[in-house]
Order: sequence, then structure tokens, then C-alpha cells
Amino acid sequence: MFADRLKRIMELLEVSSSELAEYIGCDKSNISRIVSGARVPSRGGAAWRRLSAGILSIAGEKGRVPALCEELECASAENDALKEALDCYFYADSGTDPDGGIGRGRSASFRMFGEKLDIVMTLAGLSNVRLGRQVNLDASYISRFRSGQRTPRSNPRVVDSICAVLLTRIRAQNRIPELSETTGISAAVLEDRPRARDALRNWLCDFTANDSGEIIGQLINDIDGFQFRMDVALPPAGEVAGAALQEEARSIYSGRKGIQEAVLRLLGSALAAKAPELLLYSDESMDWMIQEPEFSARWASLMQAAVLSGTSIKIIHNVDRDLREMVEAVRSWLPLYMSGRIESYYCSRPRDRRFTHTLFVCPGCACVEAANVNGHPESRMYRFHGDPDIVKLYENQFTALLEESLPYVRVDSGDGTHVPWSGDVRLAHTGIRISESAVTVTRLDEPRCAFVIMHPSMRSAFAAYLETKTDEAAGRNMQ
Repeated sequence: MFADRLKRIMELLEVSSSELAEYIGCDKSNISRIVSGARVPSRGGAAWRRLSAGILSIAGEKGRVPALCEELECASAENDALKEALDCYFYADSGTDPDGGIGRGRSASFRMFGEKLDIVMTLAGLSNVRLGRQVNLDASYISRFRSGQRTPRSNPRVVDSICAVLLTRIRAQNRIPELSETTGISAAVLEDRPRARDALRNWLCDFTANDSGEIIGQLINDIDGFQFRMDVALPPAGEVAGAALQEEARSIYSGRKGIQEAVLRLLGSALAAKAPELLLYSDESMDWMIQEPEFSARWASLMQAAVLSGTSIKIIHNVDRDLREMVEAVRSWLPLYMSGRIESYYCSRPRDRRFTHTLFVCPGCACVEAANVNGHPESRMYRFHGDPDIVKLYENQFTALLEESLPYVRVDSGDGTHVPWSGDVRLAHTGIRISESAVTVTRLDEPRCAFVIMHPSMRSAFAAYLETKTDEAAGRNMQ
């Protein structure tokens, strides 16, 4: 039960209900109701996000991250991996695995991963021993993956290694057509090495299959019902990035407060310089941006002002793992996407699990950069640079990373004359079309624009969503 697992985590962290409530900013009665079993937070809801963020922050402050990793069976101490592991831990199907772990039963998604892995390993002619040797895992682990007793969900690097070995073996045997038929991934994608690894990983690791329809439905509804609101009550950009902030001489910022101040200074500098472009990448948790409403409003004010003044934004999203994260990356940036000034990508290179990296560049003006050990947010250090030569070096680094990235979302905007639509489903204000390589969501009235989403797993999720809706409609017609 959820309540039992929360009690176990609280014991592990040596924290009381009162302390946990105070830490995440809610009334003690809310935590007491969860601990007693009277309430279970909705998966993915605001209450669960605040609770999981609080657990991770407390673990970091108390030095209990290693113990938490052990309890969750999470091989990585990175914040994003721990979030996924917490989600699995608290919302897994009831039951225990052979090791007696609490709540880590053989859920349908785990069994599906094992079944898929077994099919592809058989196609590749790989035994547990041979695959284990090539990915540096004991054969017994591979066996438990195949049987559904375990999943590498919280260790994406293992999944990447498995996919690389499987694809290399299948290519060597000229069995790409058979893999394409088995997985439904086009042969052209499987022959393209960076795209093939992403596509196979997303097919193997469809851990969100049960709620992907809800997630995609939320995004479609957001786009279908979107209205431009540039009159939303935001603090004036001039007050957010005042003269005092722009005249700061310091170059080092620390912790959550530090990155917030550094980012406001960077955006204020970009706005003052009427910068034509911003380059954004970060693979650390975005909690510093979204968990404090006051700061979020200040950030949104400057971003909105920059876009309205003509600044274009290139962003490399950290969205190579989880469907919910990928959708949230679009939903949270939706007003900016609708402006047509966002170019977004996702990096095909595996992330470094020991360090987090941040690189925000305003070319010719300033930049904020950081490389920090994972799991210690309050000790992180961020450097602000205004020297043109240093800014140019970091601009070159962003460009190099961009060359290893693939298009994620492209937005075509206009008066409707060059945003045509012919497709599979039409909603009140939106049409949806699925092609072999992308999904296009087109706004059919103001604001007219077309979202072209090119990530393989997003395309698959949209296709599955539309298939489900078609089946539901057919079922109603038969009644």
C-alpha cells in the first residue's frame, strides 16, 4: 500500500509527519491522512510531485541518498532517475518480488519489457550469458529482466547498452527487416544509428503504456483549447531585471537561489541588448524553475518579454527517457511554442549520470554554465560570464551539442494559407495527422499554427491514442 511505503521511506529518512509537512509546505493533516491510508495522491498530480520532491530534498540534506537508492533499487543517484524510481516504488502493483522487496511486483509493464526483450534476444541469437558479458551484467540479471522479475527502468544506461548490443548483432546478421516487422519500427529508422537506438529503447521501455493515453490527451486538449493570453498578470519585466541586477559584478552563484538569480540576470541582459537569440540546455532537475510560483512568474515575464521583442530560442530538451517528461516539456512551454520562435531538439548522446550540466547562452552578450556532482542541489555552483571571448567558447560548445541532437518539435505558424491540414482526426480547433516519421497537430483557427513532433516515442504514443479513440468510437457505433 501507498501508506506503508511512505512510512518506510519516512523511517529511512528519519523524518516525522510534521517535519515532512513543513518541508513541502502543507498542513500536517494532509500527511497524516496519507500515512493513515485515508488518502492516496494521484499519480502525476501536484500533491505527488510535491511529496516526491520533498523526499528527494530531505534525502539529499540528510545524506540519505545512498540508502534511498538501495531501498528503491535505483542504480543512479541522479534526481531524474530517483524520481522515476520513487514513482515506480509508490505506484507499483501490489505484491513482492522474489527478494521480498516492498511493492516491487511484476507489474504489466515489467512483464511487457521482459517479453519484448526475450523476443529481440531470440531474434539476435543472444543468450543471457553472451548479452550479460557485453553489457557488464551477470547473466542472472538478464534472466530476471526476461522473466519480468526486474526492470532497468531506473537505470537508462543499462537500456542504452542493451539496445546498442542488440542492434549491432541484428545488423551483422542482416535481420533488420525482421526486427522492423517485430517492433513496428520502420526499417529506415532502424538503419539510422542514432534514431534506431532511441526507437528500440522506446519500444522496449514503454513503461507508461497504461497512462500514455491520458498524457497525450492532456496535450491535445491544451493545444485544442489554447488562447493567447499576453495579459496574464505577470510582474513587469523591467522590475524583474532591474538595474541593480544587471550591474552585478559577481561571477559565482550557488544553490537554488543562485541559479534563479543568475538566470534572471542573463534574461535581463538579453532583453536589454535586444538579443536575437538564446541557447538553452540543462540536464539537471527543473525544480528551481517550477516549484516556486513567485520565481516562475518572474521567469515567465522575462521570457515573454524577450519573445515579444523578437528573440528566438533554441532549446535542447532533456526528454530522452519518459513520455510524461516529454509531454510536460511541450505543455510547460506551450505559449512560447505558439509564438513560433522556439526551435527544440533532444540530444541523442547518453547523459552523464555522475554530473549535471547547465549551459544557457545569449550569444555576444553573456552566459550561465555549470557542471555539478549529481544529488547535491544546495552545493551546486553556477558561473556567469560576460567576457565576449568566453561567451563565444560556450556558444561553440552548445553548437557542438546541437550537432548531436535531433529535432523534437517544429512549429509552423502563419495566417493559415501555408499551414494546410489533411489528416486522421479533427477536434474542435485542431487536426491531427500521423506520418511514418512524425505527428502533426494543427490549429485550424486562431492562433493558426502546426506542431510537428518528431520524437519516435511521441509519434508512437499519439498513434496508440488515436487508435484507442477510433476503437472506442467504433464500439459506440456498434451499440
